Amino acid sequence: MAERIKMEYLPWEVKEKPYQPERNIYYETIFTLGNGYMGVRGCLEEGFEPEDDTYPGIYIAGIYDNYDGEYVELVNCPEIFGVDVWIGQHKLDMKKGKLVDYTRCLNMHEGTLTREFVWVDPDGNSTKFYWQRFISMSNVHMSCLRLRIVPIDHSADIKVQTRLNGDVFNRRQRDYPPIKRIIPNYHLDTVECGPFEKKVALLHTRTKTTGIDIYQLAAIMTVDNTPVDNEVNEKCVRQTMTFLAKPGQEVGFDKLVETYTSRDASIDEIRLLARKEICSAQDIGYDGLLKEHIKRWDKIWENADIEIEGDIASQQGIRFNIFNLIQANASDDPYVNLPAKLLSHTRYKGNAFWDTEMFMFPFYVFTNPKAARNLLMYRYNMLPGARKNAKRRGLRGAMYPWCSAHDGSEQCETWEYGDCEIHITADVAYALDQYIQATGDEEFLVNYAAEIYIETARFWVDRVTWNPRRGCYTILTVKGPDEYCAITNNNMYTNYMAERNLELAEKAVSYLKENYPDKWEKLSQDLQWKDEELEKWREVRQKMYKNWDKEKNLLIQDDLFMDKQEEDLSKYKDRKMPVLEIIGYERVMRVRILRQADVIHLMYLLNDSFDYDQKLTAFNFYEPLTTHDSSLSYCIHCIMAAELGMREKAFDYFFKTCRLDLDDEMDTACTGLHGASMGGTWQALVNGLGGMRITDGKLSLKPILPSSWNKVTFNIHFQGRVIKATIKPDETELCLLKGEPLSLLFNGELVQLDQSKLNVKTS
Repeated sequence: MAERIKMEYLPWEVKEKPYQPERNIYYETIFTLGNGYMGVRGCLEEGFEPEDDTYPGIYIAGIYDNYDGEYVELVNCPEIFGVDVWIGQHKLDMKKGKLVDYTRCLNMHEGTLTREFVWVDPDGNSTKFYWQRFISMSNVHMSCLRLRIVPIDHSADIKVQTRLNGDVFNRRQRDYPPIKRIIPNYHLDTVECGPFEKKVALLHTRTKTTGIDIYQLAAIMTVDNTPVDNEVNEKCVRQTMTFLAKPGQEVGFDKLVETYTSRDASIDEIRLLARKEICSAQDIGYDGLLKEHIKRWDKIWENADIEIEGDIASQQGIRFNIFNLIQANASDDPYVNLPAKLLSHTRYKGNAFWDTEMFMFPFYVFTNPKAARNLLMYRYNMLPGARKNAKRRGLRGAMYPWCSAHDGSEQCETWEYGDCEIHITADVAYALDQYIQATGDEEFLVNYAAEIYIETARFWVDRVTWNPRRGCYTILTVKGPDEYCAITNNNMYTNYMAERNLELAEKAVSYLKENYPDKWEKLSQDLQWKDEELEKWREVRQKMYKNWDKEKNLLIQDDLFMDKQEEDLSKYKDRKMPVLEIIGYERVMRVRILRQADVIHLMYLLNDSFDYDQKLTAFNFYEPLTTHDSSLSYCIHCIMAAELGMREKAFDYFFKTCRLDLDDEMDTACTGLHGASMGGTWQALVNGLGGMRITDGKLSLKPILPSSWNKVTFNIHFQGRVIKATIKPDETELCLLKGEPLSLLFNGELVQLDQSKLNVKTS
């Protein structure tokens, strides 16, 4: 793949030093800040040219709008941090003049982005700049920007102009020859724009088709109380300040922006809320708001941090992944999910995929169960859309969309994925079970999960086909996790996961009947339940087709896989692009290669359904055939390699997924962060190197520490407890930080953990 980015390894920081304009769009992604409510790409405040090498974006969770009259995408919301600066006659431009001592730094512990440099303008005058921004974690509606300017060797007339700008659009990029252009999608209409009161600007916009109001107030606080002038046009209000600064004199401003939408409350209510909070923010001031923000991050890191001793590169990488998983999740909103690119880009239209349940969700389950519950509540709230998706295809029950946005309808533009990559429905059911096992949340099972189980089970019973020749049920016309396969029959990941979905549904129905008869009575009436459905579920589950090569003890990925032409992957060892782009889609579908883990992923998820030899056989067969052209692949291979005792191979895969975005391993960071890989990285460490599983209702650990690590420490939330694990090469320390004593499995042995520390031999 692409040559890795070279950067300094630091435990809590990510730095650009020196300035690297050729990697501008990469750094815009890497320096994304957010708080779950919104995300802001790390674009330069003064802008960047040419437009092909920048991707400005501010995204608010749940704000979608239609384009092309059918599909929706995450909306690029009004610009809040844009600033133009003139030093005398010269406008600040990073490509003009000279830069000295340039550093841009993401501080992950504090959740801040700073930029410092000295700009020598074309006249030879030196001016020092200091920028800082943060998106508040203590008040999710607040965003803050600071600019300080100091002339070093000259007196200067300084003009600064910041804007609240609704003249923005979504960029649809066309990169293929002979066309290379940006196609704009405009999603916002301006309702109101102008000064609100002294030093406060107002912008009220509304999405064109979904009709969501975005209401923003921007307050300016200037050094020495310098006056602020307003310039207004139809879509933008500019706030302008002028300073006369002597050598060594500091000037500048703080900007506080309050953002509300009609998803929060009615337009009348958000007007009042925004006004009240912007006044309060002015009283607190930038420094006070920053202090509250950092305090909140301190609390978050106490719970979610992973400490690695002996490997600073992995330490930086795992914290970067955790940082972005936290700042992208609207943990209190049950009507939004996690876009595949988090809140860093509009790639894939800002839709959610199986990436959430299979890759990112475990992080939240075991670090922030409340956030995990809300992600599942999103699926429950989107159940009407899933029912419509099934009905549209002539099927009963609920079919979750491959691409999901604001209402649960299918947003995928191609039938190959939208109609065929149906394992997403079973993935949702799997996540429900994982949450219930990890938390013991019985109320969620009874009031929400059971309904999803039933409706998804109905879908699978209608979706299978009886094969009289084989004497079993098959699932035809599907696409599994390996997206280098063509449309096939009986993808084993799909078949096994559908079977598990049916099993979970059967257990849920039986549990409600026995323990909550009144709840069951109402639910069965609402869903027009018939008792014979349960018998059908059992029949389909028990007779689901399993494609085993008994001689090789190998689970075959799908009905077509072994008929494909063998391909020598060593030919592509030094490639700079995915195999697909080298040999083309038609050939990729005809040769025996994989884009990512498929059978291996299945064996990780349904760990107890396969023995060691079956897993080893599958790994040895499929791993050499895997191109890892998907960002979802390294993490799963790490987990399975660790389980099989392949220490160094496991670590190699861990390092690749851990630093996938920081090192731009796949040369695609320009199109946003890889949320699934980030969640997968957490799994690779905790479930892979840490060997964490839930086995027969008990927490289980079986660590395999990389030879270069001195120790690793992480917390696990499990059934109301918080457990701290400190793993060293020879010894593991377990400490119960919260909750009642429990028994757990360590290296297969049952141990008792109470309030005291427990030391056990690592291996």
